[in-house]
Amino acid sequence: MLKIGLSGIAGCGKSSLILELKKILGIKYNIELLEDISNTNPFDDNKETNFISQFYYFSTQINEENKKSISTPEILLCDKTILDQWIYWKRYLSKVGEGKHLSEKEQVLKTIYDYWLNSYDIIFFIRVDQSVLASRETNNLLRDNFSNNENIENLYLKIIKKENIKVVEIWNNKAIDETIHKLAEKIADKLEKNNEN
Repeated sequence: MLKIGLSGIAGCGKSSLILELKKILGIKYNIELLEDISNTNPFDDNKETNFISQFYYFSTQINEENKKSISTPEILLCDKTILDQWIYWKRYLSKVGEGKHLSEKEQVLKTIYDYWLNSYDIIFFIRVDQSVLASRETNNLLRDNFSNNENIENLYLKIIKKENIKVVEIWNNKAIDETIHKLAEKIADKLEKNNEN
C-alpha cells in the first residue's frame, strides 16, 4: 500500500485536491480516502483542555489511517497527516510557552509523531500565495483563521527544515487541474519505483 498525505494551512486546497486525486487515481487503482478529522473533535480547543484536544487529533489521525488500511487498498489518500497535528501542537506551545508543566505532554506527542511520521510514503506540502489564499472562500474555521495563516505556514517551513522532513512541495496557485497533474505525476513516479523494487 502507498500512503500519501496532503499537508498545509487551512484554505490551501487539500480537501479539493484529494477528492480530485481519488477520482483520477480510482480509475486505475483501489483507493481509500481519509477525510479531514478536524470536525470530529469532541473537546474544546481552549488552553485548559488543549493537550487532551491535541492528543485526540494525534490518536484519531493514526486510528483512522489504520482503519482505512484494513481493506488493503493500493493507495491510501490522507487529508492532513500527523505533521499537521504536530504543527498545531507546536503552535499552541508558541502561544503558552514550553513550561515544565508541558514537558511530559510534549514528550508523549513527540514520541507518537516521530514514530508515525515515517509511515507515509509521500507527504505533499501544499502551498499557496497569501494573495491567492485571501481571494478564496473557506469554511474551515476549526483551529485557525486567515489572519494566522502566514504565521502557521512559517511554522511549517521552520519545522520541516529543522527536522529535515522529506516533503514534496506543491504550489496550488493556479487551476486545480494543473496542481492535480503535478500530484498525479509524482505519485506515478513513486508507484513506478515501488514496482521496480
